[in-house]
Formats: sequence, structure tokens, C-alpha cells
Amino acid sequence: MGKKMSSVQQNTDIHSEKKSSSEFFINLFCRGERFKKRLEMYASTDVCKEISACFNHKEQHVKNLPMTYRTINHWESQGLLSNQREQEKKWRQFSIMDQAWLYTIETLRDFGLPLDRIKNIKSVFLNPHEQYPFSLMEYYLSCAYILLEHVFLIVFSDGFAIPLTYAEYKDALKNNWIGTHLQVSMNEVVQKIFSDQDFSPKYKNEALIEPQEFEVFYMIRTGNFEEINVKFKNGSLHLVEGTQSLDNEAKIQDIIREGQYQNIEIKQENRKVVSFKRTIRKMIE
Repeated sequence: MGKKMSSVQQNTDIHSEKKSSSEFFINLFCRGERFKKRLEMYASTDVCKEISACFNHKEQHVKNLPMTYRTINHWESQGLLSNQREQEKKWRQFSIMDQAWLYTIETLRDFGLPLDRIKNIKSVFLNPHEQYPFSLMEYYLSCAYILLEHVFLIVFSDGFAIPLTYAEYKDALKNNWIGTHLQVSMNEVVQKIFSDQDFSPKYKNEALIEPQEFEVFYMIRTGNFEEINVKFKNGSLHLVEGTQSLDNEAKIQDIIREGQYQNIEIKQENRKVVSFKRTIRKMIE
């Protein structure tokens, strides 16, 4: 029997000659119009642009990751990583997308996939998808991070890989569009990056979520707000308000510049600021 892992599963061979056309059939039939609509939403709405900026902001150092400096140097020498350091002697800095890619490399290496095959998967994580400024995996990680949907990376023996939600994966299996493969749970990868939160998948099917609702999900997932209120107008989501505590040392001028619609509350005792809160108001169009 082969080696077993919690996040990787080897499945029975089903017509391996169909492998080269898997993505065509999956895009045409499994993903469908709902995928296109949600992909466009991720590209166009302000809150999704904020998520994308967060996912691609480089701030994590290698010393805070489980991989050794030597391992990362080796992966870089094999073309799996790009050296984007401003100066050679400075620490590398990694974004959330970089970390997701590193953890995926580690998982696939544990399962025995050689580095030259893993290299073929790099574009799914780090290259822009079609006309969009983000990678395909970035969109799918947002589904796992914000919506808690079950997301997989399906990897074939030659390194061809495709990310799918549970619903898309189920349809692809039912129609015999994918053969022998490894199944990597991207929810487990997200959990490794954000170890202080629970990212266990809650929904097996894709959520029928509207762009306006995504704003609420995002505010919930950030964990930055003590209280979130939503208001409706004519049956539609109209306003989202989130209240958060601020550092007492924060400068009011900077806080005012950060938000276009907000209420600021300061409480003082014995000439000291004991509470500094703001309520951010976001109009939903």
C-alpha cells in the first residue's frame, strides 16, 4: 500500500488518456457560469481587491516558516521560487500566496513527487490567470479563506494541476474527466498559514453569494471587529457597520484619513484615554 497523508489522497486510475483534456471539460461543464460570475466578482469588487492586496503583501520571513533556509535555497535553485529580494543580504519576505505555494511544495515532496514535476504547478499559484491580475489559486484560496468552502488542488503525475471546489471536483469525478491524481486539501494549507483560526470547510457546495454579501463575510473572517451590523433597504443589503477597538496611541488625524465614513468614540478617565473605538460604515451599492 502507498504512503497515506491527511491532505493527499491517491485515487484509482480512470482513462489516463483524458488527462490532457481535463481542464477543457472542467472549465466548460463543471465550473460553468457561476464560476465565471464569481471570478469576475473577485476581480472587480473593492473588498475582493483588498483581499488580493492582503494575499500578495510580502511580510513573512523564512525564519518564521517550518522550511529551513537551505531547503528554500534549493527550491529556488531548481526554479520553484523567484528571488525577489531588493538586496542579496536581506531576508526573503513571503506573501500569503508564496506561503501557500511553499506548503504545497512541502506536501507534494512528502508524497514523493519530484521537483521537476512540482515546478509545472508553479504558474497556478503565482502567474496571472488569463486577463486577470491574480492567479487562479488566489481566487480559490479566497473561497477557502472567506467562504470556508472545501477546495482541492488536483495534481497529476506529470505535474499538470488544477484547483477545484468540492462541487466542481465531484462533477469531474462523476463524468470521468480526471484520471489518477493526488488530491491536496487547500483548506489545510490555509490552516497552516493562519494557525490561530479555524478554517475547516463548512460548505461542500459553492455558496450562491452576491458581491454585496462578500463584504460581510470578509469583515467576519478578518476578526478585526467586535460588532458587525447590517442594514437593508427595499429588501437588499444597503449598509455594513463594523466596530473595532484601536490602539490608544493611534493618532486621530491618521484614523480620520483612513476612513471615508466612520464614527470615532474616545473615553477618558483621570486624564487618560481608556477606550478608543471607531465604527466603519460601508455603503453597499
